[in-house]
Amino acid sequence: MQTLKLSRVWYRATCTFCWLLLPGLSGSALRANDKHAPPVAAIPAGFEKTAVMREQVVKGLITGDKGEPLPGVSISEKGTNNVAVSDQTGRYSIKVKDANSVLVFYFIGYLTSEVKAGSSATVDVKMELLSKNLNDVIVVGYGTQKKKELTNAVVQISGAEVKKSTAVSVSNSLSGRLAGLFVNQRSAAPGFDDAQILVRGPNTYRNSSALIVIDGVANADPDGLNRLDPNDIESISVLKDASAAVYGAQSAGGVILVTTKRGKTGKPSFDFSTTHSYQTPTMKVKSAGVFEYMNVLNERRALEGTPPDFPDALIESFRNGTRRAENWFDALIGPPAKQSRQSLTMRGGSEKVRYFVSLGTASQGGIMRGDDKTKLRQYNVRSNIDVSVTEDFEVGLDLSFREKNTQTPQAGSGQIAYFASTSPLQEAYIGGDYRYPGEGWSHLNPAARLLGPGYQRYKADVSNGTLRFKYNMPFVKGLTLDGFASVAKTMHYDKTFNYTWFYYERGANPGEVIKRKSRIVENTGITENFRQSLGVTGNLRLSYNTTIRDHKIGAFVAYEQMDYKDNFFWTARYGYDSPLIDQISAGSKDRQNWNNDGGASEFARKNYFGRLTYDYKGKYLLGFSARYDGSTIFPKESRFGFFPQASAGWVISQESFIPKNIFSNLKIRASWGKLGNDRVDPFQYLGSYGYAAGWVVNAADVQGIAPTRTPNPRITWEVSEKTDIGLEAGFLNNSLTFEFDVFNTNTSHILGKRQASVPGYTGLVLPDENIGKMNSKGFDLTAGYRQNFGRLGLRTNGNFSYAQNRIVFFDETPQSQPYQKQEGKPNGAILVYKTIGIYRQAEDLNKYPSYSGARTGGLIFADLNSDGKIDANDRYRLDASAFPKAQFGLTIGLDYGNFDLTMLLQGQTGAKWRLNTSFNSGSGGNGLQYVALNAYSLKNVNSVLPMIAPTGVAASDADFYYHNATWARFKSVELGYTLPKNLLSKAKISAFRVYLSGENLFMLYNNLKQYGAGDPEFLLSNGGGYPNMKTLSFGANLTF
Repeated sequence: MQTLKLSRVWYRATCTFCWLLLPGLSGSALRANDKHAPPVAAIPAGFEKTAVMREQVVKGLITGDKGEPLPGVSISEKGTNNVAVSDQTGRYSIKVKDANSVLVFYFIGYLTSEVKAGSSATVDVKMELLSKNLNDVIVVGYGTQKKKELTNAVVQISGAEVKKSTAVSVSNSLSGRLAGLFVNQRSAAPGFDDAQILVRGPNTYRNSSALIVIDGVANADPDGLNRLDPNDIESISVLKDASAAVYGAQSAGGVILVTTKRGKTGKPSFDFSTTHSYQTPTMKVKSAGVFEYMNVLNERRALEGTPPDFPDALIESFRNGTRRAENWFDALIGPPAKQSRQSLTMRGGSEKVRYFVSLGTASQGGIMRGDDKTKLRQYNVRSNIDVSVTEDFEVGLDLSFREKNTQTPQAGSGQIAYFASTSPLQEAYIGGDYRYPGEGWSHLNPAARLLGPGYQRYKADVSNGTLRFKYNMPFVKGLTLDGFASVAKTMHYDKTFNYTWFYYERGANPGEVIKRKSRIVENTGITENFRQSLGVTGNLRLSYNTTIRDHKIGAFVAYEQMDYKDNFFWTARYGYDSPLIDQISAGSKDRQNWNNDGGASEFARKNYFGRLTYDYKGKYLLGFSARYDGSTIFPKESRFGFFPQASAGWVISQESFIPKNIFSNLKIRASWGKLGNDRVDPFQYLGSYGYAAGWVVNAADVQGIAPTRTPNPRITWEVSEKTDIGLEAGFLNNSLTFEFDVFNTNTSHILGKRQASVPGYTGLVLPDENIGKMNSKGFDLTAGYRQNFGRLGLRTNGNFSYAQNRIVFFDETPQSQPYQKQEGKPNGAILVYKTIGIYRQAEDLNKYPSYSGARTGGLIFADLNSDGKIDANDRYRLDASAFPKAQFGLTIGLDYGNFDLTMLLQGQTGAKWRLNTSFNSGSGGNGLQYVALNAYSLKNVNSVLPMIAPTGVAASDADFYYHNATWARFKSVELGYTLPKNLLSKAKISAFRVYLSGENLFMLYNNLKQYGAGDPEFLLSNGGGYPNMKTLSFGANLTF
């Protein structure tokens, strides 16, 4: 069955690719280069061309990527033995048969290029470096390395690729693009749409998130990489294996390195980009219609033999139009939401001073009809300046600032989820008139609340400043001292104003609409929250790099210290008589309606670390790093941890026995290391006290001081031991590349409470201890192909990642059955009943072991312990994790002349989605149409689903409701056109490109489609949530 699913995915992906590719390949210019292509049209007899095509001489200049002339390039006339070679200046001359001749340019290390001679006597060619991926500079921890020198599993994406996504949150731009990087988006609400990013999946049952490092500074941004301006990004690297150990105590979840753009020597270059987008839900949630809703509930009553919830007269009133039914999804979802981003950058410099400066803004609106409250406004400013003070001494100053303003209606933008559960008997708008929003469920109609005075506002200001220096010591060649001092300051101000609102209902007279005031849902009043933090990081590094004949050695030792402080306070006042003044001072003067709180925290780290690399003839590679980390989070006795890493690589393609005409690159590498995780509550080694009730003094209850936490004086780091073995291969002069890694991670010292060895009946409040263990393993692979076919350039890159985990040790509460233990099961496994069918007939109740209250229409549960009855001991552990086991991405890029086309296909499998079968006759009791049509009833005893609204044991969680989510989507496409330079040169414009793009365009395969619960990536059990967005955009890039 799985093979069939995958074949369907491949079939649809192939059809989509061919549909987009074939029109571009059908031009006559391309067919002329294919000797197997059919003629464009048959020439009738008597109309043959009589003119004889004459020989001609073609001359030109051949240059490389940087415009340098290339001598020794082979130029051949395709299909003949006619060959010429470029001279020392890169120039060539060749006599060909006619203008239809195709010239083939070949040079080792470059893409083979084919160009039609045409009628011009001059054909200049710029050749693209093919093997530059081996010479690409990859950003690694505290430095860079060439791709060919890497001994670790590191992947990198350029900022240019990131910009091809129009997502406002950068995390969503990485989806499907990098092997080993699992990206999951769970909401698309503006300002709250950041994706969850995990490197090779969870490796602890606590915090597995990756460490984000921006321009060498860890934790420089509270939003990680999410809110960076993509136009500022040079590259993003992911340290997937033990190479992350150089970051010590924060590296167990992997490390993501973001490098922003810097200045370049040359005249100032300005780049302006603008994108305008329109967003609509990726798919519609299919809730039950009014008749399906009433029928499924009435059928449920028929099973019990009780009167129906909805009498025939009521049903008839909807049939004859006396009553109006509502489709809440259609009613609440409005016209396309608008999104835009603009950016202006300046880049340039002299030999002494180089600069990169940018200004950026982004905005996003809400999808609910008439919603002018849901909005995001973001502003980014960045300045990176480098100064060569002397030939050996450089300094740099990086400054950045971001202001993010997010606003939602009262109770948040997520209340739009009520479209999935509100009864279709309730009108969203009275008579369909958008001026009169109805009551909804319990006064909670989002359309009515939207028109009220309430709101939620979130403002975040993030400022960063880094002063850098680098000194190349002239007295020892290769010896360098560099470092930085960084300050990160954040300020958050959140304000919530809650008040009542008005809704409408039909009056007694025809056409009459009555205005009603809502009940008080949230306390009417204002809450203001202020938070600020200050992080200071200092780094000093001494490095040495040298080459002694065939031996290349690199080493550094470093010291780093980080101090962090934050504080917060909030205040609230209730009892507002009017919404006109939304200030604290306008609230109640009664102090019983006042409230406030505050607090502060701080911690620091001190780190010593270094790395050593060795390269012999580019053939044998070794690497070693170690970090000695200290953190105030832990007691002095266990404050420091040691985190080593070792790696090795063998470039087999450099050996004489490897045929160079087959293998352009062949490398085996392996790594091992220990990585730390200190993301735990600080100071657990200290006892704490607080005020508590329960004291009696002079016959009166008073508060006293009591312990609030039992200390653990031996608390220390979580430690992840990572092993990785990788294979890299390149064929056909590196036009075809392949990379495969298999990994294993054993995490120990995971914090958890003793629940088995110290039973709960002792009454002890236990501290967390480092007793847990977990294993994760899997593989990831990347394959790429790039080649030029005449004027057509093709670039493809595919990746696939698989990860699974299991709990090795967890001091869990003793279970009555071995199959109920958490140990040996994946993280997120839960206790459920195993389903073996549905009680369809009365005789089925005696055919199987039963439970109290069992009846026809209920689920049949397996008697796992064979005791003849169904009870809690028959539940077992089911992997119900919402995290996928595998994901894939396929990027396809085409260039033809001034046109460029980029496509991304992306998908996942292995996450668990739970079907919600809930229905009730209340105002908030609707459910999925699929459930209403397929639930068990007296009229449908052969149903797919059991009855709705079961009670007792029948209502318990069961594996029946959980489904594996497997899907693949056309994630994005961008079609661009760059105007010819001869049209722009007079206006002194360097480049002008316009483009159209789309995100989340359509699904190629979705095994959950039949349920109608919305986008499968969001895993919403009944579709209730802020929907995922399909985005259509147009934009332009102007460089001058």
